[in-house]
Amino acid sequence: MVKAWTTGVQGKLDRRYLLLHNRDRIRKDYTDFTSEITALLNEVQAYKRQNQTVTPVMLRKVFDTTLRALREMSAWSAKIIEQSSWKYSTPVSDADYKARGGKEVLGMQYDQVVKYNYTDQELHALVDVVGMVKGYILSLGFL
Repeated sequence: MVKAWTTGVQGKLDRRYLLLHNRDRIRKDYTDFTSEITALLNEVQAYKRQNQTVTPVMLRKVFDTTLRALREMSAWSAKIIEQSSWKYSTPVSDADYKARGGKEVLGMQYDQVVKYNYTDQELHALVDVVGMVKGYILSLGFL
């Protein structure tokens, strides 16, 4: 049974669960979609300025774009949760914890999972992806 949940390839699970390995693809999708949503926003604002009636075609375009953004935000949020789950299931070892300045106190397990279990690059990737999700939310607020 254990064999079904493990892999012989070193680092394969890291690549699956850590945002560090998914951030470039997420960044590309974010950049592409941000330009698309900006163009759509400009088009909607042009309709409003000219006091034109918004057509069903335009409404469909806004709906499809919003739905796509929600799906991408959902996928990215799932990636964030997967990374957190991965980190919770693989806490830093006691030796590494002590080497990084951790002290044996009440709540040590929390520190092993959260405080001392992320590298600087992993934290940067996490903050970057959370920022992109928040950027999507802000962009959708203008539609």
